[in-house]
Amino acid sequence: MSTVADYVGKTIDILAFQPSAANRQLSQVLSDNTNSGYICTGIEKLAQRWTIEFLTPRGSIPYLPNRGSSFINNFSAGFIRNDLAVNTYFAEARSQVATNLLIEESETDDPEDRYRDAHLDSFAVRPGVSLVLNVSLFNLMGFSRKLTLPIKVTAGII
Repeated sequence: MSTVADYVGKTIDILAFQPSAANRQLSQVLSDNTNSGYICTGIEKLAQRWTIEFLTPRGSIPYLPNRGSSFINNFSAGFIRNDLAVNTYFAEARSQVATNLLIEESETDDPEDRYRDAHLDSFAVRPGVSLVLNVSLFNLMGFSRKLTLPIKVTAGII
């Protein structure tokens, strides 16, 4: 269990993806009647930044046209139909995300919060249903976090 001392001197983010428990609906709220919200830092904060950047369609933020990645754009356009395409478009998106994360980081940021690399460990294409990506994310401290990204597709795309 974390204590206040664990966060002294660190920057924090609000945890956008709330942890789920049995028989509890996932909610995207900052607080509710049972808690005051969650915060994250370190590799968890980096994982959240990476996931949001990766899943944001490139060009979808008019005033920040280079933010996000082209993975969702290519996925929505139906270009991701086989193993080679998944690997190719992931590599392209990984590079875009790395550039965007590194631009917003500074040398004075905690190394636990800073991006080093991401690898596509495995994936599963379920035709007409979904694509599930399993990604390992690494920070400058050498810590890693496993991410599972299920992406639902419109019928007929894959």
